[in-house]
Amino acid sequence: MLDKIGINSFLRNIEMLNRSNIYYDSENKNFVSIADGLMIDDLDLQQEQLLKREINRYKGYTIEDLKKIDEFPEERKKLYTFLNTTLYNNFYDISKILISDNYSKAVITPEIDNEKKLSIKLKTDNDIKFTANVKSFRRIIEKMNRKNITNFGELTDIVRGRIECKDFEQVLKIVDLLKNHLPQQNKEILKIDNMILSPRDDYMGVVHLIIRDKETGLIFELQVSSQHMLNFFNRKVKIDYGTKEIVSDRNIFIDDDQFSTDYHDLLYKSLNKLKNDHKYKFLWPKFRQIEDAYLQIQREIFEVEKQGIWEHKRKEIEENLKSLDSLVNETFSEIKKQEIIKSIEE
Repeated sequence: MLDKIGINSFLRNIEMLNRSNIYYDSENKNFVSIADGLMIDDLDLQQEQLLKREINRYKGYTIEDLKKIDEFPEERKKLYTFLNTTLYNNFYDISKILISDNYSKAVITPEIDNEKKLSIKLKTDNDIKFTANVKSFRRIIEKMNRKNITNFGELTDIVRGRIECKDFEQVLKIVDLLKNHLPQQNKEILKIDNMILSPRDDYMGVVHLIIRDKETGLIFELQVSSQHMLNFFNRKVKIDYGTKEIVSDRNIFIDDDQFSTDYHDLLYKSLNKLKNDHKYKFLWPKFRQIEDAYLQIQREIFEVEKQGIWEHKRKEIEENLKSLDSLVNETFSEIKKQEIIKSIEE
């Protein structure tokens, strides 16, 4: 006999759960931890009302309010508790939609970081991966500054998730499932931006959904795409600055001086700002070369995914990516590390 625990108990005990043994029990239609004999239940009405009331209170907070909270770890932890619960509530409902009779085997992996911020992953036996997390305080404040956002509640990606599928066909099937079943889970889809059926010139192959969670009153941002498209946007890249000296206990060590990031942050966020900065006019030709190569490879992967011929084109695309990596390293190593970080975060 499995004992049910509420979502708050689940969140409090994540660090003690045997994470590799949490799975979806298709018979009981719930998440279960084998080691603890616990069935992780959904929010009850009382929890929903409390959570909605607290989230509504935080919605009116300004940047200054959040900066004050950030100074006190216990206050920050309290806000994360509400955001973690909101995240799990969305994760729970969306996961149940993803796991039909055809995808009855699934494992979840929850983690709490040092800030007490939740991230959680689900993997099914049908090549679907669903990850969700809470945006960090630093990122929340940075985005409010950058976008001139007045109140905390105006942000649409404080809690967000990403579903990775094996191909575009599965992506579109999942999007249809969500459209049909999210209303039954007390969710309202406010916007769908389908960049598979309607690709943009500079961004394609992803479906964005903005979902209002009626149970908690917060917005949940969801991206759905294929493995190869997401691997491209999240491709890791290192900028090599040579070596640096590290002094420790009167000893001097020589280590590599590198800056690591991903394509999305560097070639979308950073490049779009730096390419208009006259301070880097001497790099403008290389910026244009990088931008052209980035968009060309993105289009190639998009077309290959549509046609289902990845293996046929894989080596060619991998070679093009390696060439772009080299050009990116050569170009961005001319820019101070702190300038790149600033262009990403502001």
